[in-house]
Amino acid sequence: MGGCCSRDEVGRMPTCGAMEQVDAFYAAEEESVRVGDGGARVRLKGSCMVASMFTQQGWKGVNQDAMTVWEGFAGDQDTVFCGAFDGHGPYGHRVACHVRDALPSRLQSGMKAFEGGADDTAGDGWFASWKASIVSAFEELDKELSNHPWIDCICSGATAVTILKERDHLIIANLGDSRAVLCTRDDDDQLVPVQLTVDQKPNLPSELQQMH
Repeated sequence: MGGCCSRDEVGRMPTCGAMEQVDAFYAAEEESVRVGDGGARVRLKGSCMVASMFTQQGWKGVNQDAMTVWEGFAGDQDTVFCGAFDGHGPYGHRVACHVRDALPSRLQSGMKAFEGGADDTAGDGWFASWKASIVSAFEELDKELSNHPWIDCICSGATAVTILKERDHLIIANLGDSRAVLCTRDDDDQLVPVQLTVDQKPNLPSELQQMH
């Protein structure tokens, strides 16, 4: 989400001091647990019974990773939402944090229109409803970021990889080249990684074909 090109930034961004205040705001918001929409238990770091999160700052500067786990997502105690967002560009950390905070709520709002068919967990209606909500939320958030008043997304953005677990069902959605990998076991009881997402990169043949 976001963009990647160059342009004159005069008059677009707040002063450096104001942006330092923005970064301080994000840092202050990094408490372990929040209460989200519908009473969900929201974690931004650490671990719980259903998930564990870890990130490590590299050598290139500020850590641009953001992640979240929502237990009791969409008001359902059997539903968990997980998301990881990797920022890029000079303001990538702000984009990643904004997506982390805004995307889950947008997904829940989108699902309200499909509540009538959400109980059909064995049929295609349930999946189609979530898919429509996810696609819409990604598109709306991307548009919102392009017009954000104090996060410059012209040269900055973030990848997104999200997992929605509802009882025995998994829905995985990704944007960019962050991956979801399932750890399973083979016939010899050895751990085997299974990549669940397909990278979106401009140098991949499938992406090039769509661009042309």
